[in-house]
Amino acid sequence: MSGPYTYVRYVHNTSTIPSFAYQSGVEYEICRLNLIGAGVGNFEMASDLNDPNFETVFGVVDGGANFIDPGANDQFYGPGFNIAGTTHLLPLANVPIPVKFTGFTAIKKDANGVLNWKVENETAVTDIYEIERSFNGRDFVKIANVAVKPIISGSNTNVYEYTDYNIKSLRSDIVYYRIKQVDKDSKFAYTEIKSIRLDGKQFSVNIYPNPVISIGNVNIDLVADENINIFLTDANGKEIKKTIITGKSGLNVYKINMTALASGSYQLKVTAGTETKVLSIIKK
Repeated sequence: MSGPYTYVRYVHNTSTIPSFAYQSGVEYEICRLNLIGAGVGNFEMASDLNDPNFETVFGVVDGGANFIDPGANDQFYGPGFNIAGTTHLLPLANVPIPVKFTGFTAIKKDANGVLNWKVENETAVTDIYEIERSFNGRDFVKIANVAVKPIISGSNTNVYEYTDYNIKSLRSDIVYYRIKQVDKDSKFAYTEIKSIRLDGKQFSVNIYPNPVISIGNVNIDLVADENINIFLTDANGKEIKKTIITGKSGLNVYKINMTALASGSYQLKVTAGTETKVLSIIKK
C-alpha cells in the first residue's frame, strides 16, 4: 500500500478511539487475536456498518485526514481478505499454538520435590517439556527433559509428573521451579514459578540487583497467604518508604523505585506474620 499513511484508528458502534501517530514504513501491532486450539476459520475484520449493533472496522487515515475504507478490498488486510454479503472476512489457516498450562504444583514429599502439571492444546508440533530450577527465583537452569505423551484420540489434555530427588542435598533454604514447553518450531511457553521451602521458616526475602541503580526487585517467598509490610530506611534509620502488600503463598515480587534517592547505604525491613527480615541495599 503506497503512503505515507500516519494514523490508524478503530471504529466501534460509530465511536472512534483517538488515533495514534505511527511512523511510515514501520510495522505495528494494532490487533491481537487469541486462539484456542488450532484449526481453520475466519476472523471478521469489518462487520456490517449499516447495522448499529455490529459497527466495527479497522481503517487508515492518511496525512490529509482521508479515511481509507478497508472494506473496499484487501489493501489493508492482505491476501485472502474477502467480502461475503455484509461481512468482511480474513481466513485463518492452521495456526499452531503453544500448549495452555491449566495447573502446576510443586510439593515436598519425603526428601524429594514432586512437580505436577496439566496442559491443554497439545498438538503434533508440541515437542518437549523442560524442567527448570532456581535458588533465587530469577536465575533458572534446566535440570531435565520430559517427553510429550501420545495424544489420545479426541483429547488434547495431558497430565505430567516429575520428581527432583533428594532436594535436601542442594543446600538451599528454598527451591524454585518452572516448566518450559517447547514446540518443534522453537516457540515456547512457561508456567508460573512455584517454590518448595526446606528451612521451615515462614518466609524468605532477597533483592536484585544489589547495588540498585533505579529499580530493585524484592523477592518474597511465603509459606501461606500473608500481608507483607515493607520499610525502607536510610543509614541513619530515617523511614523513606513504607508499603503494605497482599502476599500470596509462594513467590511475590515487589519493585522498589530508588531512582530519586541519593547514592549510599539503605536498609530494607520486610515483615510477614511474626517474622522480620532486614537486608542491606546499596544505591548507586
